[in-house]
Amino acid sequence: MNEDENDITFEETEEKIEEKAEEEILPDNEDLAIEEKMKLTGEEEKWQEKLSHEIKNWKANASNYAPEIQKYIRDLKSEDLSPEDTGLFHVFSQAQEYPTPYFRQKFNKLVRKQIRESHGDYESAAYQLAKILESLSQPEE
Repeated sequence: MNEDENDITFEETEEKIEEKAEEEILPDNEDLAIEEKMKLTGEEEKWQEKLSHEIKNWKANASNYAPEIQKYIRDLKSEDLSPEDTGLFHVFSQAQEYPTPYFRQKFNKLVRKQIRESHGDYESAAYQLAKILESLSQPEE
């Protein structure tokens, strides 16, 4: 088994451990109503605009963020974002506006997945956005 195969096996094992360690929280009726109200399907363009606007705000206020996040904010370009990035921002927005256990878990799973799938490409928009949102989702100390 070569080193790449070991890395893949390790990532798969790590992913399975994470999934098992975190019992899935199912949405209650209130969560389902919020999902319907804040839907992404059919509203992608609106959410892309919200994300682009938010990126402009982050860039304008970059000095207010932790130094390790400032670099990601400066390097992030709206035109490099994919539909998956918009989806991540959408889930982040749900978790921020309605911090129920369901939405927090949904966001945490998605952000970890996006970071993992970036395969260490620290310059990719997907990785940068995931790290920014992950940082913003942490309670301030």
